[in-house]
Amino acid sequence: LLAHLFVASSLVHHLAIRNDDRNVFKIETFGFISGGTIKIDVTDFNVHDLRKSRSGAEVPNRGLLNGTEDKTSMRMGFIMRHSESESEAQQDLETIIERNQCIFDKKTDRDILLDLSNSENWKHSALEHSITVDEVGLYSLIFSRCVPSGAHTVSFKLEASFINPGPNFLSAGDAPLPTVYLVFFVLHLVAFGAWVWVLRRDPSQHGTVHRIHYMMAFLLAFKVLSLLFESIRYHYIAMFGVSETWSLVYYFFASVKGIMLFTVILLIGSGYSLMKNFLNDNEKRIIFVVLVLQVLDNIAMVIIEETAPGSQGWLTWKDILHLVDILCCLAILLPIVWSIRHLK
Repeated sequence: LLAHLFVASSLVHHLAIRNDDRNVFKIETFGFISGGTIKIDVTDFNVHDLRKSRSGAEVPNRGLLNGTEDKTSMRMGFIMRHSESESEAQQDLETIIERNQCIFDKKTDRDILLDLSNSENWKHSALEHSITVDEVGLYSLIFSRCVPSGAHTVSFKLEASFINPGPNFLSAGDAPLPTVYLVFFVLHLVAFGAWVWVLRRDPSQHGTVHRIHYMMAFLLAFKVLSLLFESIRYHYIAMFGVSETWSLVYYFFASVKGIMLFTVILLIGSGYSLMKNFLNDNEKRIIFVVLVLQVLDNIAMVIIEETAPGSQGWLTWKDILHLVDILCCLAILLPIVWSIRHLK
C-alpha cells in the first residue's frame, strides 16, 4: 500500500511518503538566483524489505536494520541536481532511469547532496545551503535509492523550503508572475467593460443582443476574477511561501470559467440563441456529459495541482485529465457538425 500526502500551495513543502517502491523520482524543481537558500529536513526515514521468506509469505514493513542487508553497502539520499532547463532535467532523469544508472555517479560540482547511506542519519537529517554566483540556475530535488534496489520500499517525511533573496518563495522564472497576471487582469477588465458597453447599446440601431451574448459576458467576468485571484495567489506565495486560502478561491473561479467556456462554445456551435431558441435531445445529452466531465476534471485537477510531482501516479493522472479535456473538446465539435449538416 502506497500513501502520499503533500501540501504544495507554495514552495514550502511537507511531504510524507510511505512504502514507495520507486528507485528514483523527482519531487520539485526550482530556479535559484545568487543568495538563494535551500533547506531540507528529513525525518523517520526507513527502508523496508519486501522479499518473501522461505515459506513464501511476504515480509512487509521490515526495516533493513532488522534484516540481513549489509548496512555499509547502502547508497541512497536526496540530490539537488543542476540543469539548464526543465526539459533537460526531465531528459536527464529519464536517461538515468532507462539505463539503470545511479544518479550519484553522475553528480557534478554544482549538485547538492543529502546522503542517507548511513542508517544512523535516518531518524533525522538536515541540509541547508546558500547558492553562490557560480551555482545560480535551475535545480531539481530528486530522491534516489541505488542500493539496495529491487524489492524494497522507502518511507520518510520531508520538509523543504526554497527561497530566493527578498525573501521570495517563487522560482526565479516565476518571480514576475504576480505582476504579469495583474496586467492581464487589467486588460481583461477593460475588455469586459467594453463588452458590457456593447450589450447595453440600443438594439434598434446596433442589432439584437442574444442570450448567448450575456453568457459570454459572464464567462469574461469569471476570467477576470480568476486572473485577479491568481495574481493575489502568487503574490502571497512569493511573500510568505503559502497561499492555501487564495489558492482555493482561484481554483473555484478558474473551474467555473473552464466549465462556462465549454458550455458557451457548445451552445454557439449548436446555434442556440442565434438560429434557434431550443436544444434538441442529442445536444442536451452532450451538454450534460461535457458538464459532468468538466466538473469532475476540474475537481481532480485541483487535487493534482496540490500534489507533489514526485507522488506515485502523478504523471499518469495528469495525462488522464488532459485526455478528458481533449475528449470534451471533441464532444463540443459534434453540435457544430450537426449544425453545418442542417444548414446544407
